[in-house]
Amino acid sequence: MSAPTHHDARSCDPLINGLLEGCTADVTNAIVDAAEVRRYAAGEIIFTEGEPVTGVFCHCTGEVAMRPGMLLGFREPERIGTYIVSGVARTDAVLFFIPIDLFLEKLHTSPPLMFNIMRTLSERIDGLEERLHT
Repeated sequence: MSAPTHHDARSCDPLINGLLEGCTADVTNAIVDAAEVRRYAAGEIIFTEGEPVTGVFCHCTGEVAMRPGMLLGFREPERIGTYIVSGVARTDAVLFFIPIDLFLEKLHTSPPLMFNIMRTLSERIDGLEERLHT
């Protein structure tokens, strides 16, 4: 991974118009200000199964086994402890790392953020069902 760079995460359309859609300015600004841009080369490990969860990743560009705007490394808040799978970039990718404590704080206080997470998880379930039936 290249060294993290801090620049305005507002440049990631899937983050702003996906995960943070409908959130108040306070929630959006807190998450965007804390988000750390991380760039990964194809084949590079993003996180490893069994590692402690320190944050979630919002996918902006590239291929990492999920669509842009989706979260990587997220599980239900009560079960957060370690990553249950490893994450690897399939192509060069840009992700935004959001520290888990901040993310959970905002998740518990922002109905739009909670709704967007529910929508994301529902899309994942739909995708899994489609693959099972093809």
